[in-house]
Parts: sequence; C-alpha cells; structure tokens
Amino acid sequence: MNNCEDNFRQKRDKNNQHKNMIIFCNEDIIANITLNFLLPFLSNINFKVHIFLSQKVSRKAESQVEKLSKFNFLTKDYIRNIVFPDIEKNLGNKKCHLMTFNQMARHYECKLYRIKSTKNREEQEKIIAIYKEHEPYISLSVRNNLIISSEIIKVASEYGVGKIFNIHSSKLPERAGVWCSLWDMAEGKSLYGTLHIVEEGIDTGSIIGAYSVDLNKNYSYLKNLCLIYKKGAQIFLEYIDELAQGYSFPFSWDVKQDLSKRTYYRTPTYQEVNQMEDLGIQLFYYS
Repeated sequence: MNNCEDNFRQKRDKNNQHKNMIIFCNEDIIANITLNFLLPFLSNINFKVHIFLSQKVSRKAESQVEKLSKFNFLTKDYIRNIVFPDIEKNLGNKKCHLMTFNQMARHYECKLYRIKSTKNREEQEKIIAIYKEHEPYISLSVRNNLIISSEIIKVASEYGVGKIFNIHSSKLPERAGVWCSLWDMAEGKSLYGTLHIVEEGIDTGSIIGAYSVDLNKNYSYLKNLCLIYKKGAQIFLEYIDELAQGYSFPFSWDVKQDLSKRTYYRTPTYQEVNQMEDLGIQLFYYS
C-alpha cells in the first residue's frame, strides 16, 4: 500500500458524514482506468460520487482521419459495446483489477448518468437537477469531451467549494485544445498535465497545479495518456486529502492564466498522423 492510500485510510473515519461529488468523463477506456484509480480513495474518505458519462463518439474532424477514428472506436465503442458487456456477463459483480463502469458503480455505490450533450436542454436540466438534489462539495472533469455550459458552472458555484476542476492532458496556458499530448510526443517533449478550474472558455480557468510526466518513446500514445491522467488524479487527491481532516482547500484560485502565452491545438490531419507514425509514434499497440 502506498503512502497516499495509507494516509487516506487513517483519516477516513475522522469525518464520517459523507460528501457528494460529481465527475464528468467520457465512457472510454482512458477515463475508466482513471476512475479505477480514483474511486477507491474517494470511497475511503466518504465521498458519494455521481458520474456523468459522455457517450459522444468523436469530433467531426476526428471522424475524417481514419486512424483517429479507429482509435476512438477501439477506446470507446468497442470497449463500451463489446468488451465491458462481456466482462460483466462472465464476472458479474466479482471485483477484478480493472472494473467496468457498471461494476464500479455497484462496488462503490456510485450513480451513473449517461449523456450525449451538456448543452442539450433536457440533459442540462437533468444535470442541474442532480446538483440541486445532492449539493456536491466538489466536481471534477477528467477525460471529458463535452463542454460544460455556463449554466452548469453557475449552479456548481452554489455548493461546496463552488468550483469544477478539470485535468487537462498538457501544459497550460501554452498548450490548450485537443490531442495536445500527441502533439507533445511528436515534438519529442516531456509530457505535461494541468489541474485547473473550469470556466466558460475552453482550458482558460485558473491553474491549481501543473506537472510533468517523462516521455517514454516505447509507449503508445494511449499508454502515455493514461499515465498523464493518473498523475493528474493523484494531484487532485492530494488536494482533497485536506477534506479528510475537515480543513479548507490549501490554495487560491484567483491567479488567472496568462492567455498571451496560449496556443490552441487542433485535431491532426491525416498527413500529420502519418508523419507522427514515421517518427515511431503509435496511437496504440494491438498486443
């Protein structure tokens, strides 16, 4: 057992009254691995978690690039419709090393809500109703491809710490946008992640913590991406560890990003993905 988990176990009984939390994430393997890491710790410090799973398949630009579309299919549709149902059929409620979303929900007594858009009026009203009913102490967006609307940000501000946190898979403000860690790999740089506050603009909120992850060129983009999100989750847990002792958050979120340093990264083209493969970068490995 690592020190972080040991500390959580020692503190979990000091505040027996549970707190509610909301998580926004994709229904894909990357978010699943991150939640398999997060939920045991959150459960140990008495958080009841409500999870909104995005069922959005891909952005339009991604569907036009065959290899990116295939990556999305294998990490989202194939996992959701083939792999996880087969695991649940054969293992049922048995706890295993990597649990499906449904298995985690049962094991950790979470609530799952599958949504396709945070801007659709009906879905947005559903999210706002959950906020009002459960008054979450804190919210987290991780591996989430849906834009969180201003209405949701506003209602979140009325409860708990009043903020939604996001784990971004690169360095802010320099590298905002999409597929940022893939661009980092293409440039042979260290990999980065940033924990920041969600605001109306994309990747514009105040930075809470930034971190680096060593680039392993023998790893696929998928494996490196999972490592980035796991470390971001660890940093998030270090902050909310204070909650286990009943303390306030040990930081200020009033420091704004210097957006003059910002570059917004887009979806790579078919030619750019091929060029990345020529450099030895693989989106995923079959074996």
